[in-house]
Amino acid sequence: MSLVPEDVKDEVEDVEVPGEYEVFIEPTYPREIDIDDGIERDIIIRQELFGVIRQYGNEFDVMRFSLSNKGKDAITVQVMSLGAALTGIICPDRNGVYRDVVLGFDDPQSYYSSTNPGFGRITSLCPLPYNLEKIVWDWDFDRDEGSVTFSTTFYKIDTVLTVRYMLTTCNEIVVDMKAYGSKILPISLTNQVYWNMAGHYKGEAALKHHALAINSDRIWKHHGYKLKNFIGVSGTRLDFRIPRLMDDTKVFGEANFEHVFVLTKGSEQRVAFAGRLIHPRSCRYVEIFSDQPWVLCNTFNKMPRAYPPGWDDLDICSSSEGADNDDDDLSTCSTDEDDAAEGNDNFRGFSKISFPYMDELNGKEGAAYQKYGALCMTPLSDLTGFDPMLRSSKPYSHRIIYKVGVYRKFMRPKPPLEEEGENELLFEDVQDFIHE
Repeated sequence: MSLVPEDVKDEVEDVEVPGEYEVFIEPTYPREIDIDDGIERDIIIRQELFGVIRQYGNEFDVMRFSLSNKGKDAITVQVMSLGAALTGIICPDRNGVYRDVVLGFDDPQSYYSSTNPGFGRITSLCPLPYNLEKIVWDWDFDRDEGSVTFSTTFYKIDTVLTVRYMLTTCNEIVVDMKAYGSKILPISLTNQVYWNMAGHYKGEAALKHHALAINSDRIWKHHGYKLKNFIGVSGTRLDFRIPRLMDDTKVFGEANFEHVFVLTKGSEQRVAFAGRLIHPRSCRYVEIFSDQPWVLCNTFNKMPRAYPPGWDDLDICSSSEGADNDDDDLSTCSTDEDDAAEGNDNFRGFSKISFPYMDELNGKEGAAYQKYGALCMTPLSDLTGFDPMLRSSKPYSHRIIYKVGVYRKFMRPKPPLEEEGENELLFEDVQDFIHE
């Protein structure tokens, strides 16, 4: 049963696909009987030791859980007990090829280090005396429900926090964050995930060819004591009510694209559609729903900047003539052929002197994460009022739903990469993929 409200849910019909796209590659992620009790279930939960970290002279085991569902477009969601963080979402493209579409690390030590920008973390916008992402949370799981629950207790402030991740058969990841306590406490929990639907390692060249939609007609700007300062987005480059290619919005040329969008939702509507990110080439998409009124969007702005394409003065890209660049290559260096394939002639207005090289952040599978390589859409509470408060009579709660899938209407034989206009061909159908 789908948890997405019916008034904002699209029914996507399967489209007959000619040629090579009629046959799907069998998912590589296992769909099997739970080996613990021999009962067959729709959601399979696996547990493993992710690593060990040292805190205050003691060693703590960090457990990682993998939740997998069944079906042609089965996905796997990975969460861990360190920071109750979401560490991976592995999903197929239109050819059945699986990729991890969220940024992260391969070991808990990297998540614990100061270089972690907050991949998949649970965080509070209202200051707490504890750093939630540095805590090893208690855990429990429910095989029948297909969920993993993390919890931690803060005795000094008499507060208990819980985070539940639940995977459904409809490819929905439901994140329920709750707080209980006997004191009045300002609190605003959220989940911070960095997305690149082409693959976590694909970087800016692929992200700029994503289509973005945000259910918002205004943004919030904080100027001094003027808290309730809202600006309409109609007719501006920040108007994403109709899906737009991110490269067309010129967000990559802005020094700090980080805006708070005020969601359009009814007064009686609890969980509302917040936004959608689509990669037309792979047909992967993610939809985000939340019961909070705001969403913060940024394009991985605080990470190092890559060399602009064509910077040949320094020997940083060594490629032999005629060498083929595999689609799975994790290298951050791009050749002229790669740039032409992605429609990336150059960085508009960027000179070689403007962006000196900086070391990248090493992520999963040795990937080099750099600026503009991912999109973060973080639902937020209304910071202009005092709604995000924990009271003994009313526990705090925040629900986020991530719906990951493959958009069938894009599934048709695509032209050769060197053919001009590929992105325009695929983007024709993006306009139809919007909520009423």
